[in-house]
Amino acid sequence: MNVIDFKHQVRLTPKKAFHACMHSAVFVVEHSRNLECRKCGKVIDPFDFLLKEAQKQQNTIFDIRGLISEKEKLSQEVEGLKSEKRNIQAQIRRLKK
Repeated sequence: MNVIDFKHQVRLTPKKAFHACMHSAVFVVEHSRNLECRKCGKVIDPFDFLLKEAQKQQNTIFDIRGLISEKEKLSQEVEGLKSEKRNIQAQIRRLKK
């Protein structure tokens, strides 16, 4: 009979949570016209897989567009700061004379 003596065992360790497979390694099964995950062996519906991949690609495109517009904004700010720096340096040269 297994009896746990709680006086001596203070800390209980929880079981590790189950991590679902992300199906990152998928191959095509020609005879069934399906996809199968190499890691977990689950059969994946091709349409669902393509839809998920298309959504990831679309999200990446939106992220890239956002980053490009942020880069352009920051480039304009840098140019403004460079111009301000040149003006301040010119003021300092004039004051030294």
